[in-house]
Amino acid sequence: MVTLQHIFKVYRKTLYASYRNFGFFSKDCMITLFGLPIFLAFTHITLALDSLFFPAYKRVKIKNPIFIIGHPRSGTTFFHRLMLRTDEYVSFKTWELTFPALTARKLAKPIVNYRIKCGKHVLFPPETGHHTRLDTVEEEEQLFLHYCDTQFNSIIFSLAFYEGDFDEICFNDLQKHRQASIQHFKSCLQRQIYYSGKQQIVARCNFSAMRIRTLAEAFPDAKFIYMYRNPLSTIPSHLSLNYHVFDYKWGLKNIPPQNLAYYFQRRYRYNVQLYKYFNEVKNTSDLLKGRIMEIFYDDLLFNFEQTMEEVQDFVPFEFSKALKRVVEEQAIKQKNYTRKHKNYDLGKFGISEKQVRKDLAFMFEKIEKRQMS
Repeated sequence: MVTLQHIFKVYRKTLYASYRNFGFFSKDCMITLFGLPIFLAFTHITLALDSLFFPAYKRVKIKNPIFIIGHPRSGTTFFHRLMLRTDEYVSFKTWELTFPALTARKLAKPIVNYRIKCGKHVLFPPETGHHTRLDTVEEEEQLFLHYCDTQFNSIIFSLAFYEGDFDEICFNDLQKHRQASIQHFKSCLQRQIYYSGKQQIVARCNFSAMRIRTLAEAFPDAKFIYMYRNPLSTIPSHLSLNYHVFDYKWGLKNIPPQNLAYYFQRRYRYNVQLYKYFNEVKNTSDLLKGRIMEIFYDDLLFNFEQTMEEVQDFVPFEFSKALKRVVEEQAIKQKNYTRKHKNYDLGKFGISEKQVRKDLAFMFEKIEKRQMS
């Protein structure tokens, strides 16, 4: 019941924001009003049917999972896709995240294959800052969308333009429905192991830095790789990503400027919370001692091979020859990367460098120490 109340609360705010911003008869409002609840109902019904048609997935054991977390734009996507490049570990393609139920996939796969064949599988082009297609690997954090329990709800849906707060999507370790949400996540991982025939989980869950205690409890043998980068780089990059996604999805001219400005101020506050929460938990929780490896973004750029050797020592599995070869090849071309999207300055979002340095002083101290070592 608590979970249903949470889902309905997020849905109600999303619908209200769509109505206020785009009008009742707009395409977005109609999709939100009818499409979203139908899709959520379909997902939860087919998840339940999996117990009837695919009961063996429940016997799957999840052993020694690796969770990649950290502020968006800190190198998590690059690291995640690098680890999965040889296709040895459990991963989800975008369409599989959209349809986590095995029963649903039986119905959806022909449609997905048809869209891929027709070239209608691009969801967000590279120019937005995060190239997303139905058939490419995406982050497992999106599994929480089906419980309206992730900050992705404010990026993918018009909830972003709600005029009040939507703090309930900033999942934390005190929420009443946290166990139901994490059990859903766990069962989805079990399904994917069963579906793929692979065993080792290497999952990317950026925003789950805010639920790290719950993850650590639910997966007692899990380890966490925390990616961090200068907030003066991650924050404008993340806000720019949101800006480009909104423009591609809705068109900025269709969004009231005051709502857009309010969103970016709120988005910045959530970004600061993510940094602070992880720092607090890491420094105070005995549950996480020895289970976190931190990787500085600059080390991925300028000290790549040694960093990957440290990763090999940290994770509970041996890199295959194929993955070692991928690492060697990547080391050669690592420094030649150039992004295809444009990042805006902080000022465009009503934020100053002084404010960021004040709000996240501990991060700048941490980075300065790392650079001096």
